Amino acid sequence: MSKQVLSIEQMNHLQKLGLDTSNASFVKIEYDEHDGENRHLISILVEENHYLNDDSIKDSVNVYTLQDILDKLPPSINWNPLIIVGNSVMYSAGYGEGYDHPMKIFKEKSLLESAYNMLCWLYENDY
Repeated sequence: MSKQVLSIEQMNHLQKLGLDTSNASFVKIEYDEHDGENRHLISILVEENHYLNDDSIKDSVNVYTLQDILDKLPPSINWNPLIIVGNSVMYSAGYGEGYDHPMKIFKEKSLLESAYNMLCWLYENDY
């Protein structure tokens, strides 16, 4: 099964870049249980609208899905349209006058990672 959401580290990076991540579709919740000296950490993923306020929750982080990232990407930059291309090996996300003349493009094994790298690039370069 492929990765469905960004990692906590990736979400923290987006926050450092200045993105407001409060509108993420999912919340990752980590429960910290103590059983004697053993510490157990359990991670679960829930849709944000199903998030319950629970006193046993020690930490929760909003996490983006691919659709959340795509919703944040502008359809074009300086007349260069958003281009998303994929095949059985590689996915590309970028901006440019066609795939052969990209302004910027990221190629990864997953579309989620390509789109994430594109979103980071946009914020790092003040787009």
